[in-house]
Amino acid sequence: MKQQNKFSYLREIKATAHVLIAPLNWGLGHASRCIPIIRELQQRGNTITIASDGIALELLQKEFPTLSTIALPGYKVHYKGNFLVGLIMQSPKIAKAVYQEHRQVQKIVADHAIDVIISDNRYGVRHKSIPSIIVIHQINILLSNPIVQWCGRIVNKYLINRFDQCWIPDRKEQPLAGVLSSADGLSNALHIGTLSRMHSDASATKVYDLCIILSGPEPRRTHLENTLLSILADSDHKVKLIRGTHSKLEQSVESNNISVIDMASSIQINQSINQSEIIISRSGYTTVMDLQAFDKKCILIPTPGQTEQEYLADQLLPPFYKLNEQELNKSLLPLIESLIHD
Repeated sequence: MKQQNKFSYLREIKATAHVLIAPLNWGLGHASRCIPIIRELQQRGNTITIASDGIALELLQKEFPTLSTIALPGYKVHYKGNFLVGLIMQSPKIAKAVYQEHRQVQKIVADHAIDVIISDNRYGVRHKSIPSIIVIHQINILLSNPIVQWCGRIVNKYLINRFDQCWIPDRKEQPLAGVLSSADGLSNALHIGTLSRMHSDASATKVYDLCIILSGPEPRRTHLENTLLSILADSDHKVKLIRGTHSKLEQSVESNNISVIDMASSIQINQSINQSEIIISRSGYTTVMDLQAFDKKCILIPTPGQTEQEYLADQLLPPFYKLNEQELNKSLLPLIESLIHD
């Protein structure tokens, strides 16, 4: 697909427009998939201000050090047990953050003369007087309880329809996200195609057997990190671990076969993937969009209780292979061996 067609949905945004881009801070996926949009807007000459919080804001500040940035209220979602129960328990805190960010955005628009808003999954980042766009792939929420799922879908579509446009980062035909990205019930939806900041390099020299890419809500991110390090520390496999956080490693890495980087740039991640034979990561949608750009074998480990990630990992075909967290100690090394020698 030609570049000018790939970003045709941006044509309605005038080159003189000041654009506010605000991704959700839930891991790094929402921020990283905004990167190709920001790059294209920069090439078109737009003025851009970035608004987010936590590591999502830090990632975009690292990628675009010359752009203005603003800190928004954080949702600060954490969970240890059942994801649905944890989300419901924290819903008052999330609703408060959405209300606070909505109030703050009204002031940002006035103070910075914003012309267009592009929000990635932040429902409060909109303004009634200027074009407000939401980027979201999970239109049809998947939850373990059918009644809660039905209610969640109604509320989700109501909130999405409050925006002027909904950009769905997926293909309308043969969607990568399956039923998640179906636009039924939306009056403002446009499928814009998959988004990725990554590029395959077939000429890259292999350096690592495994590249592990981690992000997502705590403490599940750290739990998976510790499990993988315990399994791989005594193996002969050369490993690159990209942690997606600045928090201190809970488990020391004394083995010479594992190299660690905390917050990697897009260039560093792209290079590490190209230099690796097998990729291990969560099955978040943005990660899947990135990995499909490569001819790599990928082991996907869904975050327990996140039905979206479980659904994506289940429906994807090789070179994607699903492993649940409870299977890792028994099955990870055998699967790696089989993929290396396949």
